[in-house]
Amino acid sequence: MRTTTSMSIWLSRCFSAWLTFAALAALNAQTVEVWAPRTYLLAGRSLTLTARAFNGGGATVRGFTPEWRSMNPEIADVDSAGIVLGLLPGVAEIEAGQGGIVGRLRLLVYPAGVAIKPESPTLSIGESVALTANALDADGNALAGLRFTWSSSASNVVSISEEGTVKTEALGSTNITATLAGMPPEYDFSAQVLVTVRARPDYTVKRLLSSDTMTRPVTVKTIGAIGYSGGERMVFSATLSNGGLALMSYYRGRTDLLASTGQWLDAAGSGIRWIGTASVNEKGDVLAGLSTVNRGDRLALFRDSQPVSMIENAYIGLISTNDRGDQVYRQWNGTNTSLYFKGADGAVKTLFDPSVDLPGFGRVNNFPDPYLSTSGQVLINAYPLNGNRSVFVWDGTALKKIYTTGETIAGTSGLWFDEARQSLDGDVYFRFGGNGFWALAKWSKGVWSIPSRYVDGGAWSDGALDYRGDSVLLFGNTNTERFLMRIKNGATERLLKYGPAEDWRSIDQAFIWSDGSVVVRGATKDSTSRVARISGSSVTTLLDGGASLDVAAATAIVWDDVPKGNSALAPVFATASRGLARVRANGIEMVAGPGDTLADGPASYLSGVNSSRNGDAAFVAERNGRTSVHAFRNGVLTKVADSNGETVAGGRKATWIGGPIALNNKGQVVFGGHFGIWELLSLSPGAKDAQTVFRQNTLAPEGGIFTNFEAAAVDESGRIAVMARTSTVSRAIYISENGQGKRILAVGDKDSQGRILRDMWRLQAAGDRFQARVSYTTGPVEVAEYSGGAWRTLVVPEQSPAGPVFNYMVNDGRYSSNTAGDTVYGGGGDGQYVVLRRKDGRETIVATTRERLSNGDWITSIIDWSLSEQGDVFFTATSPDGLKDRTLLYQATPAR
Repeated sequence: MRTTTSMSIWLSRCFSAWLTFAALAALNAQTVEVWAPRTYLLAGRSLTLTARAFNGGGATVRGFTPEWRSMNPEIADVDSAGIVLGLLPGVAEIEAGQGGIVGRLRLLVYPAGVAIKPESPTLSIGESVALTANALDADGNALAGLRFTWSSSASNVVSISEEGTVKTEALGSTNITATLAGMPPEYDFSAQVLVTVRARPDYTVKRLLSSDTMTRPVTVKTIGAIGYSGGERMVFSATLSNGGLALMSYYRGRTDLLASTGQWLDAAGSGIRWIGTASVNEKGDVLAGLSTVNRGDRLALFRDSQPVSMIENAYIGLISTNDRGDQVYRQWNGTNTSLYFKGADGAVKTLFDPSVDLPGFGRVNNFPDPYLSTSGQVLINAYPLNGNRSVFVWDGTALKKIYTTGETIAGTSGLWFDEARQSLDGDVYFRFGGNGFWALAKWSKGVWSIPSRYVDGGAWSDGALDYRGDSVLLFGNTNTERFLMRIKNGATERLLKYGPAEDWRSIDQAFIWSDGSVVVRGATKDSTSRVARISGSSVTTLLDGGASLDVAAATAIVWDDVPKGNSALAPVFATASRGLARVRANGIEMVAGPGDTLADGPASYLSGVNSSRNGDAAFVAERNGRTSVHAFRNGVLTKVADSNGETVAGGRKATWIGGPIALNNKGQVVFGGHFGIWELLSLSPGAKDAQTVFRQNTLAPEGGIFTNFEAAAVDESGRIAVMARTSTVSRAIYISENGQGKRILAVGDKDSQGRILRDMWRLQAAGDRFQARVSYTTGPVEVAEYSGGAWRTLVVPEQSPAGPVFNYMVNDGRYSSNTAGDTVYGGGGDGQYVVLRRKDGRETIVATTRERLSNGDWITSIIDWSLSEQGDVFFTATSPDGLKDRTLLYQATPAR
């Protein structure tokens, strides 16, 4: 106790002595000097000051502790340690002192920059626009409460008000300057924008559709692959009656729409183009693969009411998230696609990179979607560059190879195995076989077993669908029937028969819920898409195609692939669901889509939509493993050909009908048919039998064997062109006229300037001409045209006389021409442009991101475009609506 008391007294005396010393130091100070490493700082950044006191003799006063104060706290603030934080541009004095003796330092607070919006506007004579100027802090944030003075370098061309409103007076351009107001003479911060004034546009632009346009209610047409959790949650994509695709969730009888194509996602900065695979956990978190209009592929996480979060260029499988919140996904990293694991804590681990050898395996060539268990275990099917396929699991710390083709399982050696799957519990299973047998293999907690070596007294299995506990689901078949079956503890149970004569025509997916019931997805006898639950002997429908949902879904044309050639009166477009629609004044009118009944029955999938210059269209429909080609002419939908047993060409029946698809204004349709080999066919209006144009595996004109037909076009005289690959040429264009074929262009050919053709894309026909996008070993990408038996250059971006200098052709060199000889294309350089090039070579800018459209819209990017026979230009673009962007379809009509 005495020691403690003595210590307290000693500390008290020391403290009193320190106070006395500090007071004396302050009394001895005669001057205070404030020092800084520099006399300025940026708004949003800090600077540390120091202060020293000197006595009357000039010596430093020891123990001096200053008090700090900002004389201009709105400009800069200072704390007790002398750390100054810049707040707003201006001049601030910082004071340091004690006992009435002070020193001051003058600091300048600079902005990191000044920004003016919009940048480099282009206006027509008589138009005006309000400019806004903002000083920015060091983090790029706008600083509030500042004024600017405005000036014009040529007020006879562009005048500007004190508030920053620009008014155009004459053709030309001028610099507009915004300068921070109220600052001292040595403080000069300003910014400039170039304002260009052009003549009024030659086109009147109007909106046709917006991604904001909603349809309510909508009908579910078809139901896609289902992601499922350990309980009773499901998530899936569905095609809708408005032509869109929807991401939907199901839980205990309730169906919710999470997102739909056309919808704008702030997290992606783009609209949704396509909805792919989705996965869900028992908490209701949904992980979905989305394709966006102009931002590529994204992986989106939907979680309760939280904002959607995104991962770029990532892809998932049906079981890619679990109840812990873990995620597993594939992602393109610029070189290859790697596999990543993202834990619930947000930490990301690379499971493997295909450029690195795996232990005991070597280099991975490719791998399908992985599986994620409830515990976080990941299953990977790996395909090597050389050698046998293997199965790996990742247990949270390392990859482990658990099986390779040909290895022995429980004393049984197999020669082959199906793709391995993983249950939610973490068990791995697959079908394997060899030497006249097959068996079901199971890997659980590091131990292999064979639950079954036969199925239902001689029935064949098409592979395992799901495994849970002691139950496994399989497809089985005999010589007379097909069925879904379950093996449980060695006993076999047939759950549901399917086939053309059954209530269920097909089953596409099946899995086991936590209560042991089985969920199936497929199509009924009348091809209605259906999801049902099997429990005991009862089958309960959970969701049917044709179900009406009281929800609003966004408009869903394919914004980034406008058909090349169209009608100004009733343009046709492909929809996100792979359907065909006409654009009307009040929205879209579906012509055909998945789930619709066509001439040969319900369609499950549409592809290859193409249109003629007058708005007719053709496409391929698929149902139950059969295909057909349909044409939409003059508002009437008719079947052109099918693989359903009808004769197609020369009295022959095709086993498959497909693309490439082409048609002209007269109704002639070009398509592909398989008769043991693939043939390119042509059917003229009124004819019942198609004519063969070219055949694969046959001799091509000027040598080589046809190996692949990539694209086709047909002109108004009936000539047919095909872009093809042969055994001797990587890519070439051939035409067929009056039954005679010839090659008109090939990679490796030289043009009149001696340049060697490197490649070609986008074959089209317009009038009596054929066109293609071409690239040479030197020079830019061009659009070339074949007319009168010779090729000529049609469009070269750098040589465009439209006004701006185009450095490149935007959006992969897309272009569109009409019979009159006009062509529309996209150019990029000091902005994005849609340019119309007339037959005589004159060019006109139809739309640009540098100036307002004639309807007053500002557009931030141009996506795609098309030219009609009447000369109207259709184009899709993004346009801001306040702080939110959206995607729009415009029609530009020339002044007549």
